[in-house]
Amino acid sequence: MGRRELKFIQNFGFVFGFVLGIPVAALTYFVPFWWLLPILGVFVGYVTNWTALVDDLRASRTRRYGPIRFPGAVRASPARGGRVYARIVADEIVTVANFGNELLHGPQSDAPAP
Repeated sequence: MGRRELKFIQNFGFVFGFVLGIPVAALTYFVPFWWLLPILGVFVGYVTNWTALVDDLRASRTRRYGPIRFPGAVRASPARGGRVYARIVADEIVTVANFGNELLHGPQSDAPAP
């Protein structure tokens, strides 16, 4: 179900990160503080991921950014995505076997570490 959404986020992250990375590279070239690149990298990554996720979870419709129009893509509704995600977590992650393994062998268990 989420293959298209993941592909969208990957492609959007690549393009948007590249576009925002060019000014960051120029700025770090002309302002040579060692801490500037990590801070700007975190900022660009956060903005890129947040924008991609918000755009992916919004209802599909044509958007305008200035004179450019972007057609909406057909995406799953957030409610359906939430149900699928909850089913995956309940069926594959939060299982009796995983709980038992964590209780018997996890970092807070009584068993000595191997």
